[in-house]
Amino acid sequence: MTTLPCAISNFLQARIGIVSPKTARTNKLYLNALVEFFGPEQTLEHLTLKHLRTWRAWLFQRETKYASETTWRPQENGKLSVYTVHGHIRMCRQFFRWLCEEQLLTTNPAARLELPPLPKEPPKNITDADIQKMLNAAHASPRDYALIWFLRDTGCRHGGAAYARLRDLDLETGVVLVREKGRGGQHVARPAFLKPEALAAVRAWLAERPDARHLDGAPVTDALFVNSKHPHGALTPGAMYRRIKDLAKAAGVYDHSNPHAFRHGLARRMLENGAPLGLVSRVLGHSDIGVTNDFYGVYVNRELQEGHARYA
Repeated sequence: MTTLPCAISNFLQARIGIVSPKTARTNKLYLNALVEFFGPEQTLEHLTLKHLRTWRAWLFQRETKYASETTWRPQENGKLSVYTVHGHIRMCRQFFRWLCEEQLLTTNPAARLELPPLPKEPPKNITDADIQKMLNAAHASPRDYALIWFLRDTGCRHGGAAYARLRDLDLETGVVLVREKGRGGQHVARPAFLKPEALAAVRAWLAERPDARHLDGAPVTDALFVNSKHPHGALTPGAMYRRIKDLAKAAGVYDHSNPHAFRHGLARRMLENGAPLGLVSRVLGHSDIGVTNDFYGVYVNRELQEGHARYA
């Protein structure tokens, strides 16, 4: 008989180098909810579909949210979102499928564990007006001003902005290689693009950027965005996230102001200006156009409705 904690430990060990450390932490968090509900002595062989459906109901009924490593938000009271519950169940299904593939279980109790439907809502993008407010709030800081423009034009995840390097920036063509999430924690490089106003902001920042060197003269980093304290190391994803939120607060922007909202904003602008969905998918670096359609198809539907009104 194999206990649930032992099986989870084996599963997570098998994923080292296959998923990023951040994904591994999320996997562990989600799977530990099984142990929290069933207890550490629960054996795999005695878990049934009925048990897992009871666990799913408990997820919807629990009264505490998880703490956030990204924003340093502590655990708080409140229901889990349907997206979080959806993530738990997807992880549970993947876990039990792996157990069967490894022949640790003969039957999969999670094979028919249904996923809750997700709401079909448009992504929460930042508006052009709110971007302008944040640019105004950041104007006194060349770094912050360039960062807002960088997120606006590239649509990269904030990790991509944090990992942007001087050697990967071409100011002549307006192309920068950004490195974002990939399997096994490898940062996959893809091209992103800066328009003239963004390039001007980046040039102004580079003219002010402190030389990132140790006292002995050795270089610290060639990160595009560095912190303000000697020896001026790279601005980490977490620090960048918090700085964006601080700028939003200073600008009076309280809705959809996190770094990912800039990514949604780029997609929406491109689609509403008539860009094909496939082009938007490539600009955003999605692995599959279906991912782009799932997130942003609502904007394409608006074009279909306008066409229907015109031609039907």
